[in-house]
Amino acid sequence: MKVVVNLVGFQIIWWLMILYQDQYVSIGLLLLIGHLMLIKEHRCESVTLLAVGFIGTLVDSALTLGGVFEFTQNSAVGGIVPIPLWLITLWFGFAATLRHSMSYLSERLLLAGIFGGIGGPLSYVAGERLGAVNFGFSLPVVVALLAAIWALLLPLAFVLVRRLEGRFSSVKIFHNEA
Repeated sequence: MKVVVNLVGFQIIWWLMILYQDQYVSIGLLLLIGHLMLIKEHRCESVTLLAVGFIGTLVDSALTLGGVFEFTQNSAVGGIVPIPLWLITLWFGFAATLRHSMSYLSERLLLAGIFGGIGGPLSYVAGERLGAVNFGFSLPVVVALLAAIWALLLPLAFVLVRRLEGRFSSVKIFHNEA
C-alpha cells in the first residue's frame, strides 16, 4: 500500500508541475513534506531528496544552458539556476520514489538503465506536448540525448541511494549488501 501511495503522490506532483508549473509549487512542496513525515527514516530520505534533487537540477540546468530545453515563462530561480522552480520540485518528487515505488529497480541496474532510457525521455516529451517546455533541437535529437542521459542517470541514482543508505539508514532497499 505504501508503494501505491508513493507512486500516486509522485503522479500528483508530476501532473501539477507540468500542467500548472509555478502556480502549484507550494502544493508539490506540501506533498513532499507529507512524504517525509510518513517516512521512518527521515534523515536518509531527506539526504536522498537533497542529493538527487541537486543532481537533477544540475543536469536540467546544463541541458537548458546547452539549448536543449527552453521554458516559455521566465521563472528561473532568482537568476541562480536557469530552470523553473516547478522543475526542481519535480526532481525532488522523483527522488522521493527511489527508495519506495521504484525500489524494485534498486538491485536491477541494467533494468534501471533500460527503464531510465525509455521513461526519462517519455516524461520530457509528455511535458513538451503539454506545453511545459520547448525543445531547442529536433525531437529525435532530444530523445536520443535524454535516453543516453537517463540510461546512466537512473542506475547511478540507485548507486547513490545505496551509498547514502550505508551511511544514514538502518532500513535498506538493497538486500544483497556487499
